[in-house]
Amino acid sequence: MAFTDNCDLFVAVHEDGVNRVIQHIMRQRPSWFNYASADVASNRELWCNPRVQFTKDVIKYGNPIFKVEPPFPVFGSDSPAVFIGFCAQVTKAQIDFHPGNKIVLPPELGQLAPQHFSLMFEVCAGLVCPQEGEIDRIPIGGFQQAPATVAESQRPPVLLHGKPLCFCIDVFVVGHFEHTPGDLLLGKVDGIDR
Repeated sequence: MAFTDNCDLFVAVHEDGVNRVIQHIMRQRPSWFNYASADVASNRELWCNPRVQFTKDVIKYGNPIFKVEPPFPVFGSDSPAVFIGFCAQVTKAQIDFHPGNKIVLPPELGQLAPQHFSLMFEVCAGLVCPQEGEIDRIPIGGFQQAPATVAESQRPPVLLHGKPLCFCIDVFVVGHFEHTPGDLLLGKVDGIDR
């Protein structure tokens, strides 16, 4: 049974229009798709994808290109705490409706079935690889017993600097919509592959 069998009104949305809206959102709100620690976000040479596209209004109104997040802690470091920067970016997002002529799905997901959709995301991410000599800045040792002075117990954290080692991966999602008893459309994921 099609969704429109018992309807007097039918509205259709073309995938090209949806993809254009996605591109506009990515260009107008780049911080929704780009995340990094402050040291990486402030230096374009450290971005995994330095060709982030955004509108002139982003700069004009002082909107951020990246959502700045705290750096990752290095597990096992506590005196002082050691942190490492990162970068994570969604560089491409696209939707395709049946018959599937915009996205080439991997063989594991098969062909796009009628009344189904596919999504494709390209994600680039990386952790900072410390520069030579950065590791030497970390004070050696921890406290086996209580620190002798307050200054020793409150050593400032160490942020390791360097260039992220980045990788990019394509993520594919296939799904469909179902009509629920409460007269709602519910999106269901049928398969995910990378």
